[in-house]
This record gives sequence, C-alpha cells and structure tokens, in this order.
Amino acid sequence: NVEQVAQKFIDVIYDEFEESLALARLFLSVPYDDLPTFNRNFVTNLARQLNIESELTSTTPVLSLLGTRGNEPEWNDRRQSQGHLGIPLVSPEFVDTIPMVSRLLNQLGLGLDWISMPNKKFSMQTQSQTQLDLTGTFLVQDAKNDRDAQNRRIIPMQDFVADYKVKTVFGFGGRYLVGKKSVLATIFFSKETLTIETLKKLSPIIKPFKVSTMRLFKKDKVFG
Repeated sequence: NVEQVAQKFIDVIYDEFEESLALARLFLSVPYDDLPTFNRNFVTNLARQLNIESELTSTTPVLSLLGTRGNEPEWNDRRQSQGHLGIPLVSPEFVDTIPMVSRLLNQLGLGLDWISMPNKKFSMQTQSQTQLDLTGTFLVQDAKNDRDAQNRRIIPMQDFVADYKVKTVFGFGGRYLVGKKSVLATIFFSKETLTIETLKKLSPIIKPFKVSTMRLFKKDKVFG
C-alpha cells in the first residue's frame, strides 16, 4: 500500500541526510470518507476543536500523514502525531488561516481553489496538464523569521524551530494524475540553510515515488 512505500521513502531520505534533518514527513490528500477509522476520528475531533466540524463532508480532502521520521522516537510513528495526522482542508478560506499549509499548496503550484472544486472538474484539469511537470517546490528559507503577506510567521512552531536548530523548511509535491483530488506533499525540517538552487537539484526524488505508487493509488490501496 501507499503508506508502506511512503514510510520507506521517508526512511531512506532521513537515513541519508540524518545529520541535516530534524524531521521528514510525507502527506497525501485523502477524502474524509476514505480514511481509516483511527484517522477519521482524529480529524473529526480536530475539526470539532477548530469549530469547522459543520464544514466536513464525505469528500473533504484531508492532508494525511503517511510517512514520518525524526529526531524523537515518537516522530517515527504517524499514529503518534499530536496535531498533524490529518488536516481537513474544508475550504480555501480555512486553509488560508494556516500559514505553512497555505504557503505549501501555493508554492507547489496547486493553489487553494481546487479544495472546493468538484472531483470531476479537478480530474479533468489534472488530465489536461499531463504534458506538464506536476511537481513543485516548497521553501521557507529562514524558518525563524520568514513571514507571509499578512505578517504571520510561516512556521508557527517556534519552540520546535529553536529546540531542534531548524533553519530551513522545504519540500516537494504536486498532483497525482489519478484519484480523487489527490495531491502529494513532502516537508523536511533542515538544520542547514538551503537555497532554491539546491532544492532544484533535489526535487527529482519525488517523481519516482509518484510513479511507483500510482498503481496502488488507482486500486485504493492507500493505508495499511
């Protein structure tokens, strides 16, 4: 299943760059009704806490944590995630209140409009771009100080940034050519300052993952 491949993918990258990384994660958007019970309960409780439960629908895309590896033991099991096991993308307006997720989706070239787009229209738009590069790059070069247009810190977890000496946050991702509003995103918290030129050299690593999991995704074999 995709979850197994995602964890292996993150393990390989983390093992290779362990001295430079504090945390590495891979997310995939999955419709709310397609989540396992454990994830669905987490998302429902989170939505209740955020007062957005009434906006949850069966097709709400949930940015779901599939692979994780980091400096702390609990970061190596996605089910132990305290706040990021599943992020319900109930509307573009709601996502815009989360600076890091908003920056992530916009920089990957996805934007936010697809969140409220019917599945059929999203699928047609994706298929029309099959000749394009559907992989984008996410970069917050200065995790401590970078802010968005509304003067909000893009990385709000400043205690985490300080404690683990995080300097740059980056990632890769984009759309799958199959599936229901299926988008992929990796996020890496680096102890080194990286430039966009470096990320361009690293970005091809995400393409083999997309290719190797597309068959599983078509068969709805996402979670173990």
